Amino acid sequence: MKDFIKFNSTIGNLKHLPRSGWVKRGVPNPETVASHSWRMAVMIMEFADEIRNMGADVDKAVKMALYHDLGESIIGDLIPGNHRYSDISKEEKYGRESNAVRTLSSESGMNEIYDMWKEMEEKQTIEAIKQHNGYVYFEKIEEEGHIICVF
Repeated sequence: MKDFIKFNSTIGNLKHLPRSGWVKRGVPNPETVASHSWRMAVMIMEFADEIRNMGADVDKAVKMALYHDLGESIIGDLIPGNHRYSDISKEEKYGRESNAVRTLSSESGMNEIYDMWKEMEEKQTIEAIKQHNGYVYFEKIEEEGHIICVF
């Protein structure tokens, strides 16, 4: 059932949710999840011509950048894996985030939120694969205080 106020109130949590990876590494004044997603979307637009030349849909890639962490507005910014910064297993995070994104898709009436989130998680399309690769590279570069996009 569509609930505009609840949906927007919930995703608004991302404006105040610091990226936990930076917090755990002791990065001062870490960016929020919302600022991260916004910057990823802007970077995709910045490299729009290159992305189109790869055969990817720029509008879809921008939406993926904006949607990919929406579930964290419900479950928090959990770090999956088996390393010292991990909070949770990859499987458990996927399950929790999947449920959160389904809830948000329902509240917003926008099924594409869940569909694109799943597509990105499962790396099903060129947009999802390139975004994942760019995201991983962006994370490594960002840690050193540099910003670069290699979509």
